[in-house]
Amino acid sequence: MSLRKKKRIAVLLYVLYATFVTLLIIFGGDVSRAVATFVQNTLDKVNITDVVTSVTEDDVLMAGKYQYVTYTSYGDIRGDDGLEFESLTPEYLTVSDRGRLLASADFEGQFLLAKVRITSKYDDDFEKIVTFKFTKQYPKEFDCAYFVKGQGHAVKTLYVGVPVYAFSHVPAGASTYNVKTYDLEYDERYFDKREDGALVPKAATPEGEKLTFTVRYDNGASESSSEFVIAERASEPESFDTIKLGNSSVSSEEFVATRGYGFILLLEKDGQYLPTDYTITCEGENVYLTSAGHPYFKSVGNKEVTITLPNGFSKTFTIKVRNGISVPYVTDEAVKESHYIKMLDTDVMTYNVKYTTSPITYEKMKFEYDESMVKITSSGRSFTITPKNHGTTTFKLVIDDGYTRVEDTYTLEIEENKDILAIIWKDVSLYVSKVIGHIGLFATLAIVSMYMFRYVYIVDPAARFAAYVMTALPIAAITEIAQTFIPGRYGKIQDVLIDMAGFFLGTLFVIVLNKIIMGIMRRKAKTDKKRKDSMKTLRSSKGLNIAK
Repeated sequence: MSLRKKKRIAVLLYVLYATFVTLLIIFGGDVSRAVATFVQNTLDKVNITDVVTSVTEDDVLMAGKYQYVTYTSYGDIRGDDGLEFESLTPEYLTVSDRGRLLASADFEGQFLLAKVRITSKYDDDFEKIVTFKFTKQYPKEFDCAYFVKGQGHAVKTLYVGVPVYAFSHVPAGASTYNVKTYDLEYDERYFDKREDGALVPKAATPEGEKLTFTVRYDNGASESSSEFVIAERASEPESFDTIKLGNSSVSSEEFVATRGYGFILLLEKDGQYLPTDYTITCEGENVYLTSAGHPYFKSVGNKEVTITLPNGFSKTFTIKVRNGISVPYVTDEAVKESHYIKMLDTDVMTYNVKYTTSPITYEKMKFEYDESMVKITSSGRSFTITPKNHGTTTFKLVIDDGYTRVEDTYTLEIEENKDILAIIWKDVSLYVSKVIGHIGLFATLAIVSMYMFRYVYIVDPAARFAAYVMTALPIAAITEIAQTFIPGRYGKIQDVLIDMAGFFLGTLFVIVLNKIIMGIMRRKAKTDKKRKDSMKTLRSSKGLNIAK
């Protein structure tokens, strides 16, 4: 083989291996996990013999509300990943995702026996048809409530021309239900109905006569409001001073509305509520009016609300809107009761957090902690604690939306791990990762680089050594820099040092190995020379004897 061809092979070998090292260090962990998962899933493809769901056709589910149905498979598969639902009656039953079923609330009759096929992703031959009974469910406890532009159903006197909104009110803690439509019965002699559903009193009731509203559901359940009368107003109010939130005594300058909830505004003049009609306009991001004409906010921030009377008089108010949140707590039972977390120095523990009031707009929590003791990272509604030292410390979990700050304090006690096997495994796994993942790869790179440098002619030893080092240092730096752009990966200067240590160890190994091989070859050459000399001497002596 010619020298030029040998040079090309050496350079090509170096480029290929350097590319392999770079890609392996950057993506090797993710690829190995993906390969392991693929192999495991392939091995887990087995025949499923049966599936049992968490509900049967004898159980009554509520149409119009999502039902999360779990199931157990008989067959050696991991978890439920190999199963999926498919509706045989899509006009009545929807399958949104694994186990979540939604039956239409508009079906005819009192129940629907919906069919669902459960199939396996691992074995197309298996399927099972399961039926569920869905039914309409009416509220067991409710009352007929109404309000008049902010005044609740305790109002005994309505005024002609002021809109009244009547509705079914289900108290907190009552059974959930899926049928929300009902008939509203009222005396049509005294009310007109607007397009938005409001009833407008059109005439005063005679002295001594009292009225009620009645809410009636399809199953016959009904409830009537308290009695009230309709009175003429002396005159329309020409102005108002301020507004208040609902029936509270908090003025508009002080109250903070809650994001995600509609609320009622009351007009006030000289300390008295004004029974009058009015219109509301709102300015700000993600704010709109409900069908009853009340502000509803979908984001936090300052919102401008303008109230206008029928005569054109108006005022604008700034309302602060915040998230409806309270103190969060860790859902793990042992922690949320005592606020005490006990860890070992080898533990890395993840906890889930629940916000007791929702909805929320922020995604991450904040923490205040001693960085010399622990490291805490968070994502969504969970956080992970990694111990760094032994001892007792505390940390605060903080949620702050700009208007409200809530926090909870926890105590951490980190003990030294006495489990020798756990310590050994942690150390071994670390060493294996570093030795194989870094030192081994760069030691092999040194072997490839030295082979390539056999054909590089640089006379100056210092320049030759610098050029040799540059075949490894840029690769070590590039792999660490690239990892900083990958989520969950970090670039470390110490890993660059470990790479270069592996490179020089590989170099030293080759040098020592070459010396050993050369020494063996020299000794062999000397031995061969002695053997040849001995043979010559022997032949010479034999020739002499023959001559004699």
